[in-house]
Amino acid sequence: MTTVFDYERLLSRVEVIIFTQPNSSDLGSFLQPRYVNLPQLAEIFEMDVYGFDYSGYGYSTGIISEKSIYTDIRAVYDYVRQTAPNKKIVLLGYSIGTTAVIDLASTHPESLAGVILVAPFTSGLRLLGNQPKREKTHFFDRFVSCDKVAAINVPVLICHGGRDTVVPSEHGLELYEKLQKPVTPLVVHGADHQSILNGAYPQTFCRIHRFLKAETEVNLTQEEAREGFVMF
Repeated sequence: MTTVFDYERLLSRVEVIIFTQPNSSDLGSFLQPRYVNLPQLAEIFEMDVYGFDYSGYGYSTGIISEKSIYTDIRAVYDYVRQTAPNKKIVLLGYSIGTTAVIDLASTHPESLAGVILVAPFTSGLRLLGNQPKREKTHFFDRFVSCDKVAAINVPVLICHGGRDTVVPSEHGLELYEKLQKPVTPLVVHGADHQSILNGAYPQTFCRIHRFLKAETEVNLTQEEAREGFVMF
């Protein structure tokens, strides 16, 4: 059983956000008042926000695995479509959560309006070996986002910390180069893996807010989309 948290705003827009969290946290981490939490994200972005625990995390039962993470996000996506059938969905993934988002988005689910990837990595082996540009994917590699991301057919925003030593920003750049519908990405020079989305750098939220307001349903030309990374 997967535990889902839904923060609904009374005046929400037509889109909703499904948030997938990093590996070292559970829903409780994103409900604590002293950090940026899911209710705050809902207020900042003016949308309903759904978060969930992966199988084996927090209050969710089951066993942790790559397959279960993909199954979990699909189940939550289907749940949101059933409970909010008239709304478009934006997927917001953070760290390992980006692997679930990319896997789902690459299958072209109905109602998907956009994708946001915060600190994404190309694949498990490429991350461990610090080789984001490695061309060959070994059969035993895991979380191979670099082989799926090109199939996503909605606008995608990538945000990364320039001082991220857990997932170096080169991984985000490599994924960006493979996108069908990229929008101008964001690299925050002073941010690391945690501070990119904990409120220390408001420009992350400003960039995401602009994406949600204007870029999820517009058709960008390649020249407009590939202006290069926004640096702070």
